[in-house]
Amino acid sequence: MRPLITNGLRTSLPPNPRSRVRAPLATLSGPEVVSVGRPARFDASASRDPEGRPLRFHWYLRGAAGDSAIWEHTFADPGYYRLGLTVEN
Repeated sequence: MRPLITNGLRTSLPPNPRSRVRAPLATLSGPEVVSVGRPARFDASASRDPEGRPLRFHWYLRGAAGDSAIWEHTFADPGYYRLGLTVEN
């Protein structure tokens, strides 16, 4: 049983920490334009969890993937690419 909290005006139950998990704040830095054959570095290490929980990272790019906060990729062909990043707590 959770204890009751009173502030003199009303009595309520304290918030249940499992009832509402806040999403992490993803922060991504990296180049917008890169040269073919040269590694490009993408960095999400400035991402944070509001409650301080550890984060998991998932990068996706046309069959390539990564799972660390910093990810490097060398593009073999010119073109437009869509880089995906999911940050989970």
